[in-house]
Amino acid sequence: MQKQLQLVFNHVESSDGLKELAATLLEKIESLNSDITSCHIVFAAEPNHQFSVTIEMQAMHNAFESTATDADAYSALRQAFKKLNRILQDHSGKLRASRYDSEQPVVEEPYDTDQEEAVA
Repeated sequence: MQKQLQLVFNHVESSDGLKELAATLLEKIESLNSDITSCHIVFAAEPNHQFSVTIEMQAMHNAFESTATDADAYSALRQAFKKLNRILQDHSGKLRASRYDSEQPVVEEPYDTDQEEAVA
């Protein structure tokens, strides 16, 4: 997965610490969702001395995105991955629910003619 991880630093100094943290957090998410095909992370400096982190992730036929802003770039990265993890969990829960719903056969109650005759 490391070759599909792309990091972009816009007006932010690139650091080995941010790169390592991004790779570590991505490995954790990848252990929960093996369908991830690529991850693009953008670090940007905001005018109000804040750091913005945007994560765009491709997983099979779906695209997911999360953004976080904080005064600390490491904290913003952790927050963005936390949001992305929730998004992926919600998505996998919806997939499981739809799969469960589609697997359940619709069973109709047999029509009992004896009860209708008793009422009439």
